[in-house]
Amino acid sequence: MLQLSSRVGRVLGSVYINGTSGSLKHDALATGEAFASFHLQQLFYDVRSFRRFPRITISGNTLSWYYPEPQGNQVTMAGYITYGVR
Repeated sequence: MLQLSSRVGRVLGSVYINGTSGSLKHDALATGEAFASFHLQQLFYDVRSFRRFPRITISGNTLSWYYPEPQGNQVTMAGYITYGVR
């Protein structure tokens, strides 16, 4: 049940990423407890693949991501980062 003291999250946006590092600034990220979630571009991907997912950080009003160095035959996963605050 939603109460007056509840902290309801709000999505601020999403960004498509495809294997390269990057960042974006959004002033509203600094207005609450920021969150981010990565979602695969292709939901049902070959489960036998050794995948490389992005690492995501948020500092102040900046959302940043990078992909770690590949190990062996890792497949880089493209997708969307959805971000917001609560």
